[in-house]
Amino acid sequence: MRRVIDVHVHLYPEKRLRGLMRWVHRGMPGHPVPVEITVPQVVNDLREAGVEKFLAAVFPLVPGEARELNRFNALLARSIPEMIPLGTVHQDDHDPEGLAREALCSLGLKGIKLHPMMMRMEINDPRMAKVFALVQEMRLPILLHTEFEEGYGRNTPGEEWEKLFRSFPRLTFLLAHMFFPDLPLGFALLDRFENIFLDCTNVFGMYGWPEGPLPFGISRPCWGRETFISAIEANASRVLFGSDHPAGMGTMGKIVEQVETFGLSKETGERILFLNSHHLLNRLGLE
Repeated sequence: MRRVIDVHVHLYPEKRLRGLMRWVHRGMPGHPVPVEITVPQVVNDLREAGVEKFLAAVFPLVPGEARELNRFNALLARSIPEMIPLGTVHQDDHDPEGLAREALCSLGLKGIKLHPMMMRMEINDPRMAKVFALVQEMRLPILLHTEFEEGYGRNTPGEEWEKLFRSFPRLTFLLAHMFFPDLPLGFALLDRFENIFLDCTNVFGMYGWPEGPLPFGISRPCWGRETFISAIEANASRVLFGSDHPAGMGTMGKIVEQVETFGLSKETGERILFLNSHHLLNRLGLE
């Protein structure tokens, strides 16, 4: 029986969810998930695909949005037992640390999601240092968007990422998108930092994209499929499954199939889809 834990799902208030899906359809015309999808439909898709637990991520596009998004996620989680709700902050908020503390302590959210590209946040912004320190102190994870930078017109040097991970050695970083298309950077960082995990969101789907340009102007990876498979097999305990649903590379069922049919060993596929996240969430006290 298929078992899945998804560390990268997006549930939003209706207006924001519609905005996200319109953006997805502009970048991937013909995307199979409709713009009008609702939160209950997203959750039903997850359940039908075998998802037993999922991290629900929100992030602000502008300062001043984080508090309401955090409250939305906290309230929603009361009615969805599979949901592990994450909070967020914006670097330009008046008191990012105070917002993070409210999210994690008062609202009971289970970690923080940050999207440096959409938020136009420098990852070592000193205003965010206390946020990272708080999450580290509480032994919770941070889900952090990495790469896909061509689609956002930004570039974060590898040294900046290393500086961040060195600064918070006890903080669990879930690195969304595995630094795609710079996969060598992501896997090289695994060798140097024990506190990071690579979230494979959208990466398998990008490898399966037809000939021609990838969506959103993203470059193809320098690694071929076999080199990528070898890297995953060598780091099988450090890769986590994420879907980006409803904004991922296809329907929820198709995204799971992309992992199952990629050519990985059966054991590694099971680790990615379920076991790695299961063990990690247990260690963090989130399951």
